[in-house]
Amino acid sequence: MTGTREGESFGAAEKKPECIVSGGLGTSTVSYKGVTYYVCCTGCRDEFNANPEKYVKEWNEKKAKEKK
Repeated sequence: MTGTREGESFGAAEKKPECIVSGGLGTSTVSYKGVTYYVCCTGCRDEFNANPEKYVKEWNEKKAKEKK
């Protein structure tokens, strides 16, 4: 008998929300053009709100690289 089900791993960690600005643990949300993103603090929230296009572009580029 094996310890895992096919396609699952004991080593797989739960995916935690990531701050769109700092990359830290996202604990609250911000929205832009109907999409919700996570931020870790009020400083990152304010930074995101000051220039959301910049952070959304960087976020999308980062996620695209991770998929490769």
